[in-house]
Amino acid sequence: MSALAQELSQEPPASVYERAVRAAGLTLSKDARILDFCCGAGSDAYRFSDRGYANIHAYDVRDYVDRRDDGPQPEFRFGDAEDGITLPFPDNYFDFIYSNQVLEHVQNLDAAFSELSRCLKQDGFSFHVFPSKWQPIECHIHVPFGGAFTSDAYFRFWALLGVRNEYQKDMSAAETAAANIRYTRDSLNYKTGTELAALFKRHFGSFEYADVHLLKYSLGKGRWIYPIARIFPPLLWLYRFAHMRVVLLFNESGRRESASS
Repeated sequence: MSALAQELSQEPPASVYERAVRAAGLTLSKDARILDFCCGAGSDAYRFSDRGYANIHAYDVRDYVDRRDDGPQPEFRFGDAEDGITLPFPDNYFDFIYSNQVLEHVQNLDAAFSELSRCLKQDGFSFHVFPSKWQPIECHIHVPFGGAFTSDAYFRFWALLGVRNEYQKDMSAAETAAANIRYTRDSLNYKTGTELAALFKRHFGSFEYADVHLLKYSLGKGRWIYPIARIFPPLLWLYRFAHMRVVLLFNESGRRESASS
């Protein structure tokens, strides 16, 4: 789990997202139709329901949901496509779509963004938090710069040096390298900032990076970065480039001036 994911797990992301989008000058009403894209166990969707949002929908390619026995129940939907690019929702349906630590796994981002844009209302917006390609330590396999350098020899080198994630403690170097090679090729799809900006512009009216807003309400180290970043804005670029990307996407053309990567 990445550092930011750990921070978000300390407080319901619903609360963090609410304050972040409000800081960006947006409003999210309690009757808004909301989609948790690739919801996993469903904890984020439940937390939105617990905060009084009445129209919570959640989607994933498989049913991983840890269902509760009582309390508000989001509507969970699941797809057959391995890459999760066909969403079972009408056009122009959601006011707000979010994802947490998802986009680095989607193999066909072009198709996924096309679907998200299709389902998002013309005046809607979406909020996505995902790790950057140039993380010094890739957050899933723990290999230094494992999102950027992915050759077989590179993974074998770090496996021989003893680098392991929490699931590989008892694996040999050969087994660890093979697992990392397989996971990187099948389950990760990191893009550069330039590539992401092109995808955002292709499918949405505009976009902006919103890392400063998320950092402002972080419970972890981000709250110490925020005041420094306000004084020294290049720190935000470094955070975005080497740690985490936080992006707001808008369907309404011209609503926001597009940000550069």
